[in-house]
Amino acid sequence: MAAVISAASTPATTRISDVVYRADGAPASGTVLISWPAFTTLDSNPVAAGSRTVVLGPQGALSVDLVPNLGAIPAGTLYRVVYQTESGVTTEYWSVGTSSPTIIAAVRTTPGSGTASALVSRQYVDTVVAGKANDTAVVHNNGNETITGSKQFSAPPTVPTPLLATDAANKAYVDSAVGNVGGGSYVSKAGDNMTGPLTLSGDPTAPGQATTRQYVDTGLAAKADRVAGRVPPSELGSGSADATKCLKGDQSWGACGTSSDAISLRGIPLDTTAPGDGQVPTYDAAGGMYRPRAGGGSGLTAGMQAVKYATDFAWTATPSDDLSTAGAKTVNLAACPSGVKGSASEYDIRIAGSGTPETVRVTGGTCSGTGAAGTLQFTTANTHAAGYTVASASAGIREAIEAAGTPNAKIVVPPSGTTGYDIYSLIIRSSRVELSGYGAQLNCYTRGACIVNGDRLSSLINRRNYIRGFRLRPMLNIPSVGLTQVARSSNVSTITTSASHPFTVGDYVVILWTTDKSFYGLYQVRSVPTSTTFTLDGFGSNVPSTASTGSANLELAGIEDNANESTIDDVEFLANTGLERFNFGFVFDNDQGAEVHNPGNNGSGNIFRCDAIHCAPIIYSPGPFTLSAGQLGGAAIATTGVWQWNSVAVGECSDH
Repeated sequence: MAAVISAASTPATTRISDVVYRADGAPASGTVLISWPAFTTLDSNPVAAGSRTVVLGPQGALSVDLVPNLGAIPAGTLYRVVYQTESGVTTEYWSVGTSSPTIIAAVRTTPGSGTASALVSRQYVDTVVAGKANDTAVVHNNGNETITGSKQFSAPPTVPTPLLATDAANKAYVDSAVGNVGGGSYVSKAGDNMTGPLTLSGDPTAPGQATTRQYVDTGLAAKADRVAGRVPPSELGSGSADATKCLKGDQSWGACGTSSDAISLRGIPLDTTAPGDGQVPTYDAAGGMYRPRAGGGSGLTAGMQAVKYATDFAWTATPSDDLSTAGAKTVNLAACPSGVKGSASEYDIRIAGSGTPETVRVTGGTCSGTGAAGTLQFTTANTHAAGYTVASASAGIREAIEAAGTPNAKIVVPPSGTTGYDIYSLIIRSSRVELSGYGAQLNCYTRGACIVNGDRLSSLINRRNYIRGFRLRPMLNIPSVGLTQVARSSNVSTITTSASHPFTVGDYVVILWTTDKSFYGLYQVRSVPTSTTFTLDGFGSNVPSTASTGSANLELAGIEDNANESTIDDVEFLANTGLERFNFGFVFDNDQGAEVHNPGNNGSGNIFRCDAIHCAPIIYSPGPFTLSAGQLGGAAIATTGVWQWNSVAVGECSDH
């Protein structure tokens, strides 16, 4: 082996220490031939060209010291290492650094990474050119070539102005070409204005197509003219027309016919007998012809026509007038239903559909119940947005009474099954009215009495009304409250309750069991100063604020009567499924000859309120009025009666 010559000192060496294995993993045996060209180390030590043979030790051990050639001059200087083992001869190259000791894998390298003049192996060349494209598969700078497939550019390519139809176009060329598009003589599909006539290819063949003037003129040619809103008589039919002539079926003007000309209806003969006033032809099967019907055209006698059915008068309307704020209002009805009158006394209607529903008193209006347009006036406590409805508050019963007139009317409320009719207000302000409700159930949503018979302020206005056959069901649960103090000044009573009371202005309240009995009675609430006080329009001498027991009870009655000589027959009180209760059954104000026959109840425990504060009486007469005398017969109700000042004769009772 040639010696390593140093001008100044021996260069440092790096020890390569490793184990050489065969391909099957067994330690190799043999020799390793290491050769190198002349080079100068990185630290300027010259090394002469030479070689060295190393015998592999036991178990393939290799240990050899070499001068580092990494970074040597000339660049790319490598140790050539040839393994001669029992497996054959292999060659590799080492680039040795200064880190010592090291292993074979750390120094093994591929020739060719250095200078262009150094020799390289085929392996190096193949590795370098493996990722290069073939010349025929790339786009060249010059010449005509065809590209297959799409190409994407990260930046816009620059192309010259196109000359041929298939040339790529640049942005400037496109912008110039489309600069005037849409600015010429075109009609926009989105809508446009034309300054000249449009000529169509022909007449339209489908409903949505544009039409020509010719098509319109041809279609109108066969139509009649209209002069001052009328078709000229000459275009309606042939012949001359005047006030004495009529247009006949053959489109000619001639003498007008009369009813005597009609000899049949749809082929069925008409009797030649002239009809009387109000008569209409009806079919007579025996004679095989139409004859004037005896007894009037409707077949109903005047008495039969006087009977009104409440369901025929139930009504609902949806006005458009603004009720979005509370207060005095006027609504317009296109047709005021029969019985709907702005002048009716104590007439209430129901507002619902939007906002909080409420019952309001009609205070005026032009509606007269004839079907003509009119108005209704009232005052709302709640607000109602658009879409609200106004309707009967009595399922048509009050409207039927108004339509029948007074006196001497009969109103029938048809059977209702178990559903019943919802009643929010029903006040009878007529005389000699028979209100028949056999089979009808009234669902009582009223805070006062479900049925009020007569004027509450005077029993002399209405009289001799008959209320028969109804079944009354409570729909509200409003308990009574106890009292702690009472006072009266200038006929205004102030009542203080032991807990919050449920009363509002206008409610009818019954005061019972006060220490001072002069406060007993049925009153209307005048004001509500606090949740535990309210005032009443009372009467009597002044009373200073005094501690008192007693109860205040919302009326919540079945029937209140203040029309003289009234008769109430076969009225039954029904239970509800919840806590809804009546606070009173019948309330008689000042009826001088009231009679109640065969009252009854169905489920007394769930009909009348009875608790520590109030136990509902079936009959209550508040007074103090002119002495009244009444008769209760055939009673089938298990409850109590309360009479204050007035007297009631009770006979033929079967209490159970």
